[in-house]
Amino acid sequence: MHYSIIVALLFGACTSSPDDSSCPRDKPSSCPATPPSYANDIAPLIDQYCSQCHNPQVSAFDQPLSTYSDLFARRQDVLDQIYACQMPMPPAPQPTTAERVTLLTWFVCGAPNN
Repeated sequence: MHYSIIVALLFGACTSSPDDSSCPRDKPSSCPATPPSYANDIAPLIDQYCSQCHNPQVSAFDQPLSTYSDLFARRQDVLDQIYACQMPMPPAPQPTTAERVTLLTWFVCGAPNN
């Protein structure tokens, strides 16, 4: 595939608007006794679903999420964006229901570095 087409597709995935009608709005009301692990559960999901836009080489370069510190500093914004189904932006791949719940639960638990 031609490089400019790939860049256009990635940029489009990072800037288009989601269809809000299908958003489950499923933020947990409380933190479970054992919160999701940043290292084992959250970092791999952030890498899989967020790093294609939130890194120094692409459109959201000014909002990196590649480290715990980056994510923790933006935790409320990221929680709000995931909860409102605004990130990742379609047509980018979306987390499964279980992955989404894991992410939201971790934020509800205070985003621990565990």
